[in-house]
Amino acid sequence: MSSINISRGQVVPIATAITGTGVISGYFVKKSSPGTLPGEAASFFFGLRNVTGIFTALTINVEFSPTIDAEAYWEVVASWSPMTQPLLTCSSAESGFFRLNVTAFTGGTSFEVWATCAQGGAGGSSGGGGGGTVDQGAAGSSPWPVTISGLSNPLPVSDSTVEGAVSAGKMKVSASAGDVVVEVSDGSNVIGTTTHPVQTALPTATVSTLTPPSAAAIGAACPVPPTAAAIASAIVSNPPTVPAKLQDGAGNNISSDARGSARPLAVEILDASGAQITSFGGSGAVTFANPTTSTLLKAQVNLSTSGDNTVISGVGGQTIRIMKMFLIIGGASEQDITFKDSTPATLLPSSPFTPPASLQLMLDGVPWFITAAGKDFIINLSAAQKVTGIVYYTQS
Repeated sequence: MSSINISRGQVVPIATAITGTGVISGYFVKKSSPGTLPGEAASFFFGLRNVTGIFTALTINVEFSPTIDAEAYWEVVASWSPMTQPLLTCSSAESGFFRLNVTAFTGGTSFEVWATCAQGGAGGSSGGGGGGTVDQGAAGSSPWPVTISGLSNPLPVSDSTVEGAVSAGKMKVSASAGDVVVEVSDGSNVIGTTTHPVQTALPTATVSTLTPPSAAAIGAACPVPPTAAAIASAIVSNPPTVPAKLQDGAGNNISSDARGSARPLAVEILDASGAQITSFGGSGAVTFANPTTSTLLKAQVNLSTSGDNTVISGVGGQTIRIMKMFLIIGGASEQDITFKDSTPATLLPSSPFTPPASLQLMLDGVPWFITAAGKDFIINLSAAQKVTGIVYYTQS
C-alpha cells in the first residue's frame, strides 16, 4: 500500500482518474512540520480537479484508522458531497492513516481529488466549503474549480404520437419540428388543430470560480494553541477536584472522620457459594486446574467454498449459542464473511477481510450469536478461499 504525506501549505493530488465507487488505493497522512508540537491540531482541505462528465450524484467518505495492519478498522470521519459542498475541511491527526472511499458515483466520467494541510486548525470532524457548484465537463486550470460549463439538454423531437387518440374527445397529440401539435377530430375528419411551441434547450448555467485561501491566510485565521508547558502549569496550579461518595451494601453513606477517631469498616470475604471465609493460610505454591475437557461444545471450521457453509447443524426445538470463535482467513483477495442461520436470518452483516487476516471472539459469558430454534449456524463466504478455525458453542 503506497502512502502520501501532506505537508502544511502544500497542495498535492491524493486520488487521480477516479472512475467509479469503492475504496481508493493507497492512504495519506499528515506530515509533521518543523516547530510544531506533537498532537497539535491540524485540518485537511479537499477539493476536486479535472472533473469530466455531468455528475448527478457523487459522495466521498474520508475514513481513518490508527493502523494499516491486519487489525485496521476504518471509521468514517467525514462524508463529502462535492456537488453541493465544493471544499471539504476535515480534522487530521498527528498519527494514524486516512483514505478515501467513493460511495456514490452517478452521471459523470472521472475526477481527481487534491488536498492540503493547515497546522493549528480549529478542529472538528468535518466542515463546509460553503455553497456553490462544481465545474463539470472540462478540466480546470486550478485544483479548486467550482464552475458549470457547456450545459445543454435539448428535448427529444420526433413525429411519433406522444399520446394516442382520446376516445371521448377524439384528440391526438404529436411532436413536429420542436412544437407540440394537438388535433381534434370527429372520428374521421380533423376539425381543429393547435400548435404549441416549446423550449428545446436548457439555458447555460452561470459560471463562477472559487479561489482557495493561501497558506498564510489560513495560518492567520487559525488560533495559536497553548504550549505543552502552559497546559502543564495550568493543571499544577489548579488541580481538579473530584467528589466521591462511599456507601455500604445497604446503601448507607460511609462518613469520614479525622485520623484517630475513624470508625471501623467491617469487610466479609465470601466463597463462590456465598459462605464467609473465616481463615486463610496454607503453604506451598498456588496450583491451577488442568481440565482435559471443555464445558462448551466445539466445531472445527475448514472452508474453501463460496456461498453458505453449514458449520453447526440445527436440532429441532433447540437454539445454537456461539460463545467464542477463532478464524484464520487466507487467500489472495478480499473475503466478505456473513454469519447467519438457516431461517435465513443474518446474525452479523457481511464483513470484509483482507487476507491474511484473523477473527477472534473472546468468551465473556454472553453469546455472540443465537440462532432461531432448530436452525443451522452458517458461515457465508464471498470467495472460494481457505477459512479455518474453531467455534465453541452451546445447544439446547
